[in-house]
Amino acid sequence: MKVTPGRTTAEKVKYWTTHIEAARRYSEGVTAYCREHKLEKNNYYQWFRRLRTMHPEWEDLNSTRAGTRPAGENRSTETSAKTTRRVFSPSYRARILKEYDSLSPKDRGALLRREGLYSSHISKWRELATEKPGKNPLAAELEAVKAKLAKTEKKLDTANKLLDLQKKIADILGVNLQEKNKAE
Repeated sequence: MKVTPGRTTAEKVKYWTTHIEAARRYSEGVTAYCREHKLEKNNYYQWFRRLRTMHPEWEDLNSTRAGTRPAGENRSTETSAKTTRRVFSPSYRARILKEYDSLSPKDRGALLRREGLYSSHISKWRELATEKPGKNPLAAELEAVKAKLAKTEKKLDTANKLLDLQKKIADILGVNLQEKNKAE
């Protein structure tokens, strides 16, 4: 690999700018120019890509080549819209599931390819079909509150039984609990 002459970057840029412009004007093409001037074609294109941003006139390399833009046509600076996930309606899912189940295993792949689906779609849609429709999302929270209420009621019942037991013991011993509470 031949080293680019010049000590500073500016000297190297000047060297390659001169060669690139001359090669672009060369009637036999870039490859012949590089061969004649003993330049490596890889180095030429590497420097061309690096310097192209500083030279908009280089943009129309060869308008007859595929993939190039005509002179004066600017690159689009707009970004493309963000892709979104496909959303399948319940009626579409039901139709595809019905059709999928009616086919032989050999023909199922053709259906998936035709519709642009994966086998994971089918399994997920089957799970959705077996779920109870219209289940309230707060049902789990309601069940938790009911369980907590039942536990609290059980504790209350135990506390009431203990109070009744204390009263019975006080009656047996002949202790008046109300007078004792007033004394304290």
